[in-house]
Amino acid sequence: MTGKGIAANTYTFTTLISALCRANRMSDAIRLFDEMLEQNIMPNEVTYNVLIEGHCKEGNTVKAFELLNQMVQKGLVPDTYTYRPLISSLCSTGRVCEAKRFVDDLHKEHFKLNEMCYSALLHGYCKEGRLRDALGVCREMVKRGVDLDLVCYAVLIDGTIKEQDTSRVFGLLKNLHDQRLRPDIVIYTSMIDGYSKAGSVEKAFRIWDIMIDEGCPPNVVTYTTLINELCKAGLMDKAELLWKEMLVSNSTPNHITYCCFLDHLAKGREHGESCSAA
Repeated sequence: MTGKGIAANTYTFTTLISALCRANRMSDAIRLFDEMLEQNIMPNEVTYNVLIEGHCKEGNTVKAFELLNQMVQKGLVPDTYTYRPLISSLCSTGRVCEAKRFVDDLHKEHFKLNEMCYSALLHGYCKEGRLRDALGVCREMVKRGVDLDLVCYAVLIDGTIKEQDTSRVFGLLKNLHDQRLRPDIVIYTSMIDGYSKAGSVEKAFRIWDIMIDEGCPPNVVTYTTLINELCKAGLMDKAELLWKEMLVSNSTPNHITYCCFLDHLAKGREHGESCSAA
């Protein structure tokens, strides 16, 4: 690097290491980091953070925690950008209990994690179907003065729907509104999909109405989700009305939307043939 006339300092090394990590070239990033140390150029918090995140993305939490320890030994102070990928990596590798202990240990050390760190833990619990534990973490967040953000609620709502605990969804939606947060189209579509698949089309339309009242227009995915379930339930009149509404709103149907109707027609023909054969 110096041979090409580029000043070798912490900033230039960190920039290159970050680029290599983003390109998933961790072995090259580590070699450059070692070169940095050999030249007695001190890495800073950002240098360690990008390397820790890079190792976490590869699932190498052992190496990531080694770097965390090295970072602390050098007198550098980890922050939420350091801890979040570690928590997320532990959860994604099936070590949610270990991630929870790590979070609790940080709390005991009076380090206040933000909602990004907690959302990683919530996602880990919900991914394993441990909704009760996820809700327990939410209560701890409130006690520790950390507000749930839109991502936290999205994770909880998705986990609740997957557990088919649809009665709890409206409670989460109310809490979300009480915090003056506005659900986005992804959250609404997830809720509509969950209720529809659970056979609660009426509740799905209730969410639809709330979404419209909140000024959040449906997109092609939202329309298709509800049209698909209406077709499956044989409610073709409602499906066609929604189709017409979709066209009026200038939301262009995709191939999945068309397939909803085609599948229903195909099944109708099969049913007709079986009846005539009988």
